[in-house]
Amino acid sequence: MEATMRIALLIDADNASAATLDHVLSEIADLGVANVRRAYGDWANPSLRSWREALLSNAIQPIQQVAYTIKPLIVATGLFEVRNDGNHIRTKPELAK
Repeated sequence: MEATMRIALLIDADNASAATLDHVLSEIADLGVANVRRAYGDWANPSLRSWREALLSNAIQPIQQVAYTIKPLIVATGLFEVRNDGNHIRTKPELAK
């Protein structure tokens, strides 16, 4: 039996369009399962309203990232290296030092 690839979907909602989400999820489904689904953005910004229904209908967790930096998703997630050993997704927080 072939193992299913487990994928972490991390969306930079400030710089991506909700209109492309169906295509992205379809591509992920061809590869495996997105068992981590998060969208980062400044949700107080009215320009992100189009994401609301997409997040709810696709079980994507919105993560508030105040836009006080140029690239908030990189700041929020860039300090960690993610590795999948086949059984567990592990992070290496020591890279943040």
